[in-house]
Amino acid sequence: MQLAILFVSLSAIAAIAAAYPSLRAVPNPSAFGDQDVWVFSRVWYPEICATTPGKAVCAAPPSFLKNHLVAGDLIPAYKDGSMQSGLCRYEYGTFRPTNIALVGQDKLAQYWPNPEATDASAMWSGGFDGNTPEYAWTCGGLHQGAYLQKIVDLTIALGTPSILSDHVGDAVDTVALRSALTTATGAAPVLICHGDDLARVLTCYGKAQPDLHATSDPSYGPTDAIACPPGWQKQDSCAGKTVHVTSF
Repeated sequence: MQLAILFVSLSAIAAIAAAYPSLRAVPNPSAFGDQDVWVFSRVWYPEICATTPGKAVCAAPPSFLKNHLVAGDLIPAYKDGSMQSGLCRYEYGTFRPTNIALVGQDKLAQYWPNPEATDASAMWSGGFDGNTPEYAWTCGGLHQGAYLQKIVDLTIALGTPSILSDHVGDAVDTVALRSALTTATGAAPVLICHGDDLARVLTCYGKAQPDLHATSDPSYGPTDAIACPPGWQKQDSCAGKTVHVTSF
């Protein structure tokens, strides 16, 4: 059973890596909390659905997805552009129903839809039927419940700028888009495009530095937004003067 879950979790990491062309895992398993940064990816689903058809969430997308950025992943990562690998806690595999309930199934379906769900109405149900994502980052220093809550909190806090929500189907100025997606702390985004079409937005965060003498359960969760390290800035692929905002 554990080997089967391990295989599924490693498959999930491989799928995440495939979404980012130059993303790679470190050659050796990570140590608990040894990441340099957290990389939060947000997804523009009209473009994702246009390039990867056949997904249940794309067949009848909820209205929220038509003009909002939503979460793609929250990755414990290294400065060189690689991500954590390995298992550090027995929390890998499908997110547990008790942890989903802490945040709310409907809220997770809205802010972090599962693109691999085969039944959109059962998304985040907590079962082993493929409608609930898997937790792949057990070395990042966040328990499942805290991880889910952080993803929802970050998605809500960052929001979707009007340059995207009000210009669906149009081309927008790339410089203006970068400015609109820059955080209040001055952290610029990394934009990933398919050609001229916006697909993903990456925002980087520092990590907590817990007092290891004061706790037996340290957390290394995200802190303030920061400039992405050069290894992650290389992911940026929106090089044109304008970026197209794909519509459903």
